[in-house]
Amino acid sequence: MYTATSKDHYFNKSNEQYKQDTIATIEQLKLVLSKQKLHYLLETKLQLRQPIFNENQFLLEACEISAASSIYTEYPQGYIYERQQNQNKDVDFSFISENIRFNVEVKCFNYKKHSTESPSLTLLGPQLDTCIYQQMAANNPGLRLERSRLLNIVNFFQNSKDKFVEHSKDEYNILMISCYDISDYIDVLTCIAGDFGISFGKNKEFRERNNGGNLDVNDFKIIDAIVVNNLGHLHHTCHQEDVNSYINPWKYRHSFSLGIQLHEEHESRTKDTIGLVFKKAFNLYNDSYSSFCSNSELDRGSYSESLPRYINSLRKQGGHYFL
Repeated sequence: MYTATSKDHYFNKSNEQYKQDTIATIEQLKLVLSKQKLHYLLETKLQLRQPIFNENQFLLEACEISAASSIYTEYPQGYIYERQQNQNKDVDFSFISENIRFNVEVKCFNYKKHSTESPSLTLLGPQLDTCIYQQMAANNPGLRLERSRLLNIVNFFQNSKDKFVEHSKDEYNILMISCYDISDYIDVLTCIAGDFGISFGKNKEFRERNNGGNLDVNDFKIIDAIVVNNLGHLHHTCHQEDVNSYINPWKYRHSFSLGIQLHEEHESRTKDTIGLVFKKAFNLYNDSYSSFCSNSELDRGSYSESLPRYINSLRKQGGHYFL
């Protein structure tokens, strides 16, 4: 039941502990799965019987399953895996806490290997016209310019919007984005909560640009919050490491996770309760990160400066979040 056909599958490349942790996760989640969904999870999502291993697809599903299983163990009330909502589409998982139903959709970038041949600069923030990028590249021939992941984030928003339904005051919809490295993590945070980010409409002055790349948060009232974590990194790197430094990537609380609310108000009068559950379940490092920035006299919203320093401080304490 738990053997993989492809020689490239993580089951056949990783250490034995990774395989055992995967099995334990499936055994936990199968308590809320029908036989059909269990079969689909094993055969299609985890690709155990696929002759060709699609790593990007596996990593996306692994991030989803890691979060779905971990949240189920902590919030079993009203838990539904792949809750059907809108036009036969479903969100990845849903649960109830404090009489509020939380719906969660998980997204993950395709893995992007960064080149070491020349120095690179990722252009964070709002999407600019193509000619501007071309001109900057022409003026800096020794520097490789990379656009941010904003266009991917746009797709994540659009896809999630189609899956969520117009909710009542007793529901809260969350888009979760999993990252592979600190560059992507900073990129997402900047696009969502930076000085010209999406949340609370801070990118207002760029909305009128006719390039289709800038999000108006008011078009996505149905999405209440974003969660950014490094589950993609944990799954991608754990099988490459010595077993003595192995960290179980299937445990959501082993991840580095920050949450961002998109709108200033929520329909529910119990928004304080929502905020408490949101922090406890997903926004795991918010208080610690804020305290670090305050103590270090750093701007919390200047992610490219403050986040690497915070990650380094966690490494010194034995934390493992990015290589």
